[in-house]
Amino acid sequence: MSDSRQKGFTLVELLVVIAVISVLIALLLPAVQQAREAARRSECKNKLKQIGLALHNYHDSYLQFPPSVISDVTPESSTGGNCWSDSQPWASDTRRVNTYMPWSVAILPFLEQAGLYARIDSSHPIRTHPDSIFSSLRPLTNTFLYSTPMPAYRCPSHPSDRAQNGEPIDSTTHTTAFTSSYVGVMGGSRAELSTSPSKSQIFACVAASAERGLSDNGVFVVNGKIKMKNITDGTSNTLMVAENRTQTWNLSSREYSWSSSIGRSNTFPDIAMLTSVVDGINFTPVESDTGNGVVQTVREFGSYHVGGAQFTFTDGSVHFLSENIDIELLRILGIRDDGKVVGEF
Repeated sequence: MSDSRQKGFTLVELLVVIAVISVLIALLLPAVQQAREAARRSECKNKLKQIGLALHNYHDSYLQFPPSVISDVTPESSTGGNCWSDSQPWASDTRRVNTYMPWSVAILPFLEQAGLYARIDSSHPIRTHPDSIFSSLRPLTNTFLYSTPMPAYRCPSHPSDRAQNGEPIDSTTHTTAFTSSYVGVMGGSRAELSTSPSKSQIFACVAASAERGLSDNGVFVVNGKIKMKNITDGTSNTLMVAENRTQTWNLSSREYSWSSSIGRSNTFPDIAMLTSVVDGINFTPVESDTGNGVVQTVREFGSYHVGGAQFTFTDGSVHFLSENIDIELLRILGIRDDGKVVGEF
């Protein structure tokens, strides 16, 4: 009489099956993660394309690109490599510096945010300096922009929950600010690390040690009226918008919002939605807890994508540039009219 009982898995067979499944998961998981990152990078590229398109539509409407920021104090070009000097009005003026419209706010109607733009009271500053953010946030009319999420300015690869939920910037009013993954390119400058970093100097321009690493030779200029015809190096050879990793090593960087125009520093005001080509991509600045504007300004290009960052060029195209790109070439790409020949990038 035959045995009708079915034979089950032995313990050894079960362990073999589990081991095979574990190996398959270990092999497939990196591929899944890479596929997800590729999708996030593609979405980020599309956002940069949309920002570029919005800037072009702005230019079509107003016959110029938006100023980097509208302000009642205008920086003067210095002589040391087109950097701004700490002794110039923008950096040293002790009066209240009112800033009314950063470029990121000016293009809202062209990012399908006309309703939000219509709520702005253009007669009041969006950010006032030199009051600290805790006191200046309350009396201003346009602070609702700080706490308004703006997915168009957020890279999906950003790992922090704060990018999704906002940065805490006021423990009293519990105000949050939604940050941006993208910055406008002000230009290119030659700068190097200071030999003795301090509150007054973290980066020193090569030609003049008292100057900062902010340039005004790019597409975005304070109170500027840059037109296509001013970009004589060619729109396909000039950077316009770049990825930027939100800094976590400087607590004062928390106050930056996608709508920010000026940071919190008193005698060294910095511009929150802008930077210049000072050093390489994914470069790590000197750490500092001084809360100084010079430190805050050094927000170099970088991303949470592996190996480099994405850039919108002035012609509207988006390119991924390697973090190993020659720094001099990157600086040339940041300048609109230096007349230098651009190599491959």
